[in-house]
Amino acid sequence: MTKIIGMILVTVCLSAYCCSEKSSYVKGVQKDSQQIFDRKKEFFIDFAFVGVIDKKKYCENCKVNKYQIVIKLNALESDSVEMKDKYFQPYYFLDKPNQLNLSVTKNLYESITETELVRKEKNSIFLNTPEGKYQLLNEKKLYWMPD
Repeated sequence: MTKIIGMILVTVCLSAYCCSEKSSYVKGVQKDSQQIFDRKKEFFIDFAFVGVIDKKKYCENCKVNKYQIVIKLNALESDSVEMKDKYFQPYYFLDKPNQLNLSVTKNLYESITETELVRKEKNSIFLNTPEGKYQLLNEKKLYWMPD
């Protein structure tokens, strides 16, 4: 009986230790993920460009990026884009040296037309078009797409 109780106590202690180690690991991964997300969002806010809507793509089976636009870039007004900043899928990626793919809201997707001139200013979360401006990023810290 004493051996059984001892084995149970050892099992409980090991389980508690493993769970606390796993919890620390999960918290570390979560913190790293949040830092990467924040850096990518800061990069995109700082990223400035001028271009023309080349294509609109709709993905029925996608959850995050159902509505996508492809912008043929005429000019990058940002400093050189480093390799690490060329993509943050599913939100954006630079496909070719002059082509930017963006996940956008349904409102933006439906409001713009192909060949339309667009501009994103440095330190902005908006895409400017001749008809107005559209929010590309959420103002909330850990959210990408606007509400």
